[in-house]
Amino acid sequence: MARSAHNEVTDSGAFDPSPSTFRSFVSRDSSARFAAAPGRYHLYVSYSCPWDCRCLAYLKLKGLDHVIRFTWVKPVFERTNDHMGWVFPAAGDEEPGAEPDPINGAKSIREFYEIASTKYAGKPSVPVSSDCHKIFSFLFIQQLHG
Repeated sequence: MARSAHNEVTDSGAFDPSPSTFRSFVSRDSSARFAAAPGRYHLYVSYSCPWDCRCLAYLKLKGLDHVIRFTWVKPVFERTNDHMGWVFPAAGDEEPGAEPDPINGAKSIREFYEIASTKYAGKPSVPVSSDCHKIFSFLFIQQLHG
């Protein structure tokens, strides 16, 4: 069964996230598996998540907002089958700031993770980066600390 953020809150209320399954980084080295290239990567974020807002601020401050595309999910969790999670609005829905998944048409971030790995049982989360339908990093924000 897939995990949720609720499973990662301690008795004191602190958020204690489990290690990420997808852990790769974009490199300046052109021969790297995930070499830097304009338009190659896509970032999924939520305006309601402070980590995501830091990612967007970082992209803007570094002048990368025209190189890395991004899509916003709805700002609140919604029911998706048997769980609650980040969802994309339907094409006809009016949701300020949020938009449908332009890469593979996923209805939720959980579905996006499952498209990337049919065996994924972790916690689908944002921010998340992708390269040609392949999730490569849930840890975009951790790169800012390094």
